[in-house]
Amino acid sequence: MNSYLLKAINEFVGTFVFILVGMASCTPTSLIHPVVGFPFALLAALLFFTGDFNPSISLSKLIFGDYNIQTMIFSIMAQIIGGLLAFLVIRQQI
Repeated sequence: MNSYLLKAINEFVGTFVFILVGMASCTPTSLIHPVVGFPFALLAALLFFTGDFNPSISLSKLIFGDYNIQTMIFSIMAQIIGGLLAFLVIRQQI
């Protein structure tokens, strides 16, 4: 499989997990406070998925030469789609 596609899938799933768990801690029925929920969500995402989870990090990696333009575009698109999908899942559960 293409390395860009694998990176994009990793970014998508990692961002989805991060936003889903973090936003779930912000719902009125949550037992976990957001101050605890978001760091836990980031830790869970980082343990299981390697990724940037933030378009500004992907852009800075392009500027400093760690990414080429194609990798950055795939990463940012996956991050945006993963975050939006997590938001839609949470919104349906409130």
